[in-house]
Amino acid sequence: SSGINAEYGGHILSLYLIDRPSTLYIIPQLPTAGLPNALLLPNMKWLLSFFISIIVISLSSAKLDGGGFGEAYHWVPWESAKSVAKVEGKPIMVILHKTWCGACKRLKPVVANSHEILQLSREFVMVNAEDDEAPAENAEFSIDGGYIPRIIFLDSDGNIRPEYTNVARGEKYKYFYPSVDEITRSMNNVLQGVAIKTEL
Repeated sequence: SSGINAEYGGHILSLYLIDRPSTLYIIPQLPTAGLPNALLLPNMKWLLSFFISIIVISLSSAKLDGGGFGEAYHWVPWESAKSVAKVEGKPIMVILHKTWCGACKRLKPVVANSHEILQLSREFVMVNAEDDEAPAENAEFSIDGGYIPRIIFLDSDGNIRPEYTNVARGEKYKYFYPSVDEITRSMNNVLQGVAIKTEL
């Protein structure tokens, strides 16, 4: 990892670059101790929102197209998702899938080619977790089993909201979504049921 310092309003803001095998994350470290309120509010919050909006630079060709789920989406790695959600006041939508999974392969063009899902995705922090990428191995995301693909929703505070399920599925495989209508129905339900913070 390496660091970059930038001066803003007479104060130093530090950005740390963490170079991982496939992705470069730019994570802002914004010290607040001793800074005047006039700088912190609203300037520091605006800066934090701005930096988080641009912190993820994907260097992996597999991720440039969302792993098949669509390059038009703004995919955020799980490691950054909660921070982005908290700052932007948006819920999180997590797609858990495997490269070898037939149902996952069928879901990819459904999402990639859907204008409706793309439009709604702008109100979410979108996470595309392939194979063993986080949070795939987190047992909390296996609410009713470890089948794939699954779509799990979280609120802007990073809390899993298990009540948002595919109502068309009944009591089995409640987080499996094979169609655009089923996905957008749950996305709209989340947007209606989870308060979205509009002010930072």
